[in-house]
Amino acid sequence: MKAEYEYELNLYLTSILEELITKKSQEINTIDQIMKNQKGVGSHSKWCKKCNTTNIDNKKHTCPNCNEKLDTLAALHAKSANEVIQLLI
Repeated sequence: MKAEYEYELNLYLTSILEELITKKSQEINTIDQIMKNQKGVGSHSKWCKKCNTTNIDNKKHTCPNCNEKLDTLAALHAKSANEVIQLLI
């Protein structure tokens, strides 16, 4: 019985890994896009949409590189979450 469970688990995990490898090896892979769009999620730093500067202190209101007005953390996280949803659709 235990061997049968291990065999089924092995088949299941193998199918998941094969699918992930296939997605990762695509020219435009969703895994890298999702990771790229997760800038600062879970952290307390902002990023600039104009010049892509990351790890900007939350207290700053403008980008130190290009002086672009920065969105609030809540707005940045909401936009990032919407981008991930769009990638998955």
